[in-house]
Amino acid sequence: MTHQGEFIANRARLPWSPRRLPIGIAGRGPKVQQLAALRADWVILAGNQISKVPELVAGVRARAAETRSAAPWIVWNPAAAWTESATCATRPRFSYITIDMPAADRAAFGISDETILELRHLLLTAGPEAAAHLIPDAVLEAHAIVGTRGAVVDRLRASIGAARPEVLVFEAHEYSTDFIGDVADLAAAAGLSGATHRILG
Repeated sequence: MTHQGEFIANRARLPWSPRRLPIGIAGRGPKVQQLAALRADWVILAGNQISKVPELVAGVRARAAETRSAAPWIVWNPAAAWTESATCATRPRFSYITIDMPAADRAAFGISDETILELRHLLLTAGPEAAAHLIPDAVLEAHAIVGTRGAVVDRLRASIGAARPEVLVFEAHEYSTDFIGDVADLAAAAGLSGATHRILG
């Protein structure tokens, strides 16, 4: 790799890589997503409002098509929870996301400046689990696919059909063969298969 900019690299190589490494870029802000559309091999989406993901994917692909011969792969990591324990494990993840939300989005979810200050304090002093109780259900429901197994399957199927990501990544709420089997069953119920999608857990 050769690069000139904030750093300079002249024909840099990694001895353990037989070929060019793919570049993955993740970020929720529009500038990061624009950079990803122009430069990344994989655009990693996580923490976005579920209803906005199809439009976001279409925008990334359209920007990429203007300047590139090949569009980047979309890697989508939807927060999905179909058990009470998984929902509880998912909620703390949105403490950071809530703080980073644009002011208009926070206002739409009824999140006050005082709540943001308390969230920041708890995150810094005790971690995301301690701040989770401050995340409104509306934020969780907008940014995650939660509910009964049937409801999660239906919403996941519709969202994937609208966004058409190349890769789907599920959070590992549990490190067990039972959980991996459960994720595989859920993916199959949502219409995913290894023949048409890459599914990672």
